[in-house]
Amino acid sequence: MLTLPLPRVWCLLLAALMLSMPSAARGQAAKRSNILPFKRYVDPTQARPRQEKDPNGQTVQPQAKNGGGGQRPWESNEQPLDAQTLENAQIIARVGSEVILAGEVLSGVDKVMEANQKQIPPSKWDEIRRRLMQQMLMPLVQQKLIVVNAMEVIPEDALPEIEKQVEKQFYGEQIKEMMKLAEVNSLAALEIKLKESGSSIEQQKRIFFERSLASQWMHQQVVDNRAVTHLEMLEYYSSHLEDYQQPDRCRWEQLTARFDKFSSREAAWRAIAEMGNAVADTGIPFGAVAKEKSQGLTASAGGTRDWTTRGALVSGPLDEALFSLPIGTMSPIIADSTGYHIIRVVERVDAHCTPFRDAQIEIQQSIVEGRREAKLAEYLDSLREKTYVWTIFDDDPAPGQESGKGSVAMAKEKAVAR
Repeated sequence: MLTLPLPRVWCLLLAALMLSMPSAARGQAAKRSNILPFKRYVDPTQARPRQEKDPNGQTVQPQAKNGGGGQRPWESNEQPLDAQTLENAQIIARVGSEVILAGEVLSGVDKVMEANQKQIPPSKWDEIRRRLMQQMLMPLVQQKLIVVNAMEVIPEDALPEIEKQVEKQFYGEQIKEMMKLAEVNSLAALEIKLKESGSSIEQQKRIFFERSLASQWMHQQVVDNRAVTHLEMLEYYSSHLEDYQQPDRCRWEQLTARFDKFSSREAAWRAIAEMGNAVADTGIPFGAVAKEKSQGLTASAGGTRDWTTRGALVSGPLDEALFSLPIGTMSPIIADSTGYHIIRVVERVDAHCTPFRDAQIEIQQSIVEGRREAKLAEYLDSLREKTYVWTIFDDDPAPGQESGKGSVAMAKEKAVAR
């Protein structure tokens, strides 16, 4: 499934509407539906719209809601009812009056399964697939909880303007970016591409709306404007000292003659010696010699190596030299299992603890983030207390049980039972 960064322009409109509405208008959710105004109801027992017949027995194509004749160019009723269509239409969760269909998570699940199919035993395939479904479903349930809460509060007369902004954003830059990522140049081609991964343009529009609304609404509900005090930061620093311990590290340069690039070790020795002499005796810059003759990992960048911590290298001899050589001094020829090397340490920092004064910005951010996470957990708990939530995983058997049944087969049994 294609995923994209979400523009926030229309969310600003939502914030403005919420700030300007009278408080009396915020509690009218019970008088209306929670279904989004532009979202079509999906009957999970119907894989495609019902087709009407004219008096001559010919199929009548449904009229587009925008006044144009016929279907939208990406909508087609020609797809036969297949196993994948039925599987994608299974209801796997209910949040208030909203439902989550299997197709909303299976595209991501199946991508992961396909990428790791060689490492997954056939006997564990259904079990692992089901666990992945559960993991990917939980964030969607959380998002639905927030969306349901938002739709209970937002005045009904504010929704058309929000919908208008959604349409503008989605069918503007958003749809262009989706087509670019899918490498297609038409809506019809994009719809085909999306259906290959169990999605559709309509579903992507709904996801776009709900993710944006949930994000914006969550930020409005999870607010903590308390200032972070000096004492709080000091207490945090004292209780997290291990997080501020910094190991030995250095930046360095490298010349290398690899054994596998020469006919003999003697030839490799002569090559590394020539490189070292070119820097030490003729004054050619270290980086120029590395670019021209070295076979090290960063030769094309002049042999420059970024910050390296003690013990991070596979090569023991190089690691030892890095933290014993004087800064700015070229090493003698060093041999390891891959070849001969000459190195030079450019900068080195000894192990130390980051001082409190240097860590205060990071500490403040950590405290603010911790508060936000606590407020979010409290907010979501309050939503779960008042909103009906059901998933097919509520009464999951212990691992290994019912392993012979497919993920959605078990889902269907539980859905029917309820």
